[in-house]
Amino acid sequence: MSFSSQIQRLPPSPALARQLQGSALERAERYAENGFWEDSLSLLVGLHCGPDRAASLAARQELFASVGLAYFNRIPLLEACERSED
Repeated sequence: MSFSSQIQRLPPSPALARQLQGSALERAERYAENGFWEDSLSLLVGLHCGPDRAASLAARQELFASVGLAYFNRIPLLEACERSED
């Protein structure tokens, strides 16, 4: 079995660009609400190593559940935080 996909990078609309002025967690939520899943997940994974780790985890779980991918909530993120501190 194989799988492939393609991601087309689109710029955010001017209205969305204005909404992206908040914290990283707020930006991740705005991206997700507007269908920019890769950008949202990228921000959430980046927050995973910071002080907002619990909020990031909750938002990531909500993101996966909202698009029918709740299964992935059972898979832990790679512990990149620990490796970068070595």
